Amino acid sequence: YFWSDQLAYLPSPQSSTKETMRFGVLALSILFTSTALLFGHCCAREVIGGPEYPIDVTAQNYTDDEGTLFQGFLSIPNNSGSAPDDGFPAVVILHDSSGADRYEQQRATMIAQELGYVGFAADMYGVFTQVPATNFFNPQSEYQIFLRQYTSNQTFFAKRIRAAVDFVKTLDVVDSKRVALVGYCFGGTGVIQYLNVGENGASAGAVSIHPSLPPGTPGLAANITPPVLVLTGGKDFLTSPMSMIALEGNLNGAQATWETTRYAGVNHAWTNWFNPSYDEAADSRSWQSMASFLDSQFSETDYNNEPPTAISVQGVTYTDKSDNNFSFQGYLSVPEDVCKENPAPAVVIIHDMDGPTLYEKQRATHIADETGYITFVADIFGSD
Repeated sequence: YFWSDQLAYLPSPQSSTKETMRFGVLALSILFTSTALLFGHCCAREVIGGPEYPIDVTAQNYTDDEGTLFQGFLSIPNNSGSAPDDGFPAVVILHDSSGADRYEQQRATMIAQELGYVGFAADMYGVFTQVPATNFFNPQSEYQIFLRQYTSNQTFFAKRIRAAVDFVKTLDVVDSKRVALVGYCFGGTGVIQYLNVGENGASAGAVSIHPSLPPGTPGLAANITPPVLVLTGGKDFLTSPMSMIALEGNLNGAQATWETTRYAGVNHAWTNWFNPSYDEAADSRSWQSMASFLDSQFSETDYNNEPPTAISVQGVTYTDKSDNNFSFQGYLSVPEDVCKENPAPAVVIIHDMDGPTLYEKQRATHIADETGYITFVADIFGSD
């Protein structure tokens, strides 16, 4: 969707350039000349998070199977007193290279307060580990050598992640069958490494956000159980187009259920509001994508695939004055609360090769009902 003076349109693959031009001139003019379809910023989506987002976590110590001590940070939904009988779904957050600091603790709080899941910011370094001074550009620096003990040893990396997942699954407030992973940057790489070795303790899903996928990243396990979502920046030097092609090929080879999204013009570390590369728009879009993914994997959404039972559209006849008043028949669906004093964004649907049929009318009704947007089914072929 586009706000203010712009519209969204959903083109059909069969639509030609000429037909789309005709749609652009006519369908948009119909919308702009209707006083009920004025635009405003009343529906702008608030960006969640930010450097001032309050933290609500408690420190939790745990160990791996070798006795290494870790300290993570747990955030529980405010309605924990009325938790489901089986407990809440949980999200284990894997930190970036600076460790489980303020940023990850904010993300854990967001998972709990905004999504209603248990959020746990895991510790992959250990309580007594001293992280060397940051140095991204010298591969022989102490910092890079420190990180490579994880990134070049996927078994070791996965073992550290497994310790956090196993700990979270023991918590009384958690449904141990609904645990997912979300990793940022170094943690996003950890998600891939966790999948590489065939781990499936976090069986509900795995989300990798701006990971590092250098050439030669090992292939994935023969079979991957957790569904996978990978979100990267289009200008991220650590996830090149070739790296993403290789990753998608590996995911296919591992028979995984997966999604990938790349955000144009966005650099590495774009979700971290403490980083100069932070991109608010991409961060907001990625949060919504992750939330939808988790909602689906935790079975919070019922996908019944049933079309709308009622069609709520009105026919709109319009003409092309530049083409001898060539006539068209479109269909408009307007949410009940939309009026001149309460304007809304609009979506224009371009039909498939069969023309404006029941399907497009159902789509228009569904979009209007579910989103509150005005929806218009354009006619490319003409009614004559």
